[in-house]
Amino acid sequence: MRLRLPPKQAFPHTIFYKQLNGEDDWGKPTYSDPIEIIHARVDEGYDFKRTSINATNDMPNGLVVVFNHYNDNLPMFEVQGVITYNENDFTIVTVIPLYLTDKEPIGYELEVK
Repeated sequence: MRLRLPPKQAFPHTIFYKQLNGEDDWGKPTYSDPIEIIHARVDEGYDFKRTSINATNDMPNGLVVVFNHYNDNLPMFEVQGVITYNENDFTIVTVIPLYLTDKEPIGYELEVK
């Protein structure tokens, strides 16, 4: 059985990713230069239902999906990195690598807030 990815048309959004570098002298976060990712899927208003004892106020409200097949050289996404979409910044809360059978991820789901 051969698994197929969703078509490229399902990833119509362009996003920019900035990795957290650290803090400046004033304690504000500093980021790398933005990396453009042209084939992404951004679902704003994604409804997460975490009601366990460990649920926090750091709940995501959006989901970003990207695949290596449609983007060359995807970065290693990290929690607290920033995704910019439609001139809005979203902080990455969770990075979920997507695997088929190899040890290398074929893409990522990024829960953002």
